[in-house]
Amino acid sequence: MNQTTKCLLLWVLSNIGLLLHSSEAEKITSPAMGIVRQQSVATADTRFGLPMHRNPVWVGKIISVSGNEITIGQSLSDGALVSGADTHDVLVSSGDLRAYSFTVTGKTGSTITVDPNAVDDVAAQGLQADDTIKVIPFWTLGTLFPGGEGVQESSNLIDPESTVQDD
Repeated sequence: MNQTTKCLLLWVLSNIGLLLHSSEAEKITSPAMGIVRQQSVATADTRFGLPMHRNPVWVGKIISVSGNEITIGQSLSDGALVSGADTHDVLVSSGDLRAYSFTVTGKTGSTITVDPNAVDDVAAQGLQADDTIKVIPFWTLGTLFPGGEGVQESSNLIDPESTVQDD
C-alpha cells in the first residue's frame, strides 16, 4: 500500500468515527467526530493538528450593517464576545464576502464591531443584511492546554522541558 493510499485510508477511518489504538486493553467509545487518541512518549516530538476553527458561539443572519458595525437579531451579554481570554472572529458564510473573516473589536447590545482588515469598512466591502455569519473564538494556548495541562514548566531556556512550535 503506497503512502497516498495509507493517508486516504486513515482520513476515511477517522472521519467515520473509528478510533485507532495500539492497546486492546483500553476501550473508548465516541460519537463520530474523527477523534484519534494518541499517546506521546516523554522526550519525543509529538505532532498533532487542530481544526481550523473552534465551535462558533453564535450563528445567524445579519439584520443590518453600517460601517464596521454589524447588527444581529439577538442581544449579547457583556463579555460574551470580547474579553482578555477569548478574542473572536466573524466568519462570513454567505453573500459577496463569503469566507472573509474579521476580528471582533467590540460589542454593544446586539451590535458587533469588527476590524475591516482594509481601508474600506465592511459595509463598503459588500457585507450586507441577510448575509449569514459565524462568530468563532480564536484558538489560544490556554484553550488548547487548559491550565497548562500537558506542558511542563521549565526555567531553563536552553533545554526546556516542553516547547510548542508551529511548522
